[in-house]
Amino acid sequence: MGSAPRNTARIAVLADRDLGHDSRAHRVAAIVAEAGYDVTLVGRAGEGPVAAPPGVAVRTVEVPETLSRHRLERPRPGLRWPLAYRSAETYRFRTAQIEVRERLLRTRAAQLDATWRPLARLA
Repeated sequence: MGSAPRNTARIAVLADRDLGHDSRAHRVAAIVAEAGYDVTLVGRAGEGPVAAPPGVAVRTVEVPETLSRHRLERPRPGLRWPLAYRSAETYRFRTAQIEVRERLLRTRAAQLDATWRPLARLA
């Protein structure tokens, strides 16, 4: 099934919360709609109907369970020393990443020093 070409771009604003309680998603959708885009707001269905901002199509989805309760039921382990990494392996990996980044920056600085020369002043 083909559709006719559209003159305006279409944007979907997705929300992980009940749309009746997500004012941020409503604000974003309203601002984008005012800018001239065809906007669809997609989020979880809650109790009662959801008021749609002007020029915004609202689609609600029944979601029996989300991951928002996951952290309450299975909390993370506490932060560990050093530097608040969760494991020694993560600490070693992260410090190796930082060391590589610092070496790369030193190499780039040396390359710039070798190739960049200020213009001579005309006196």
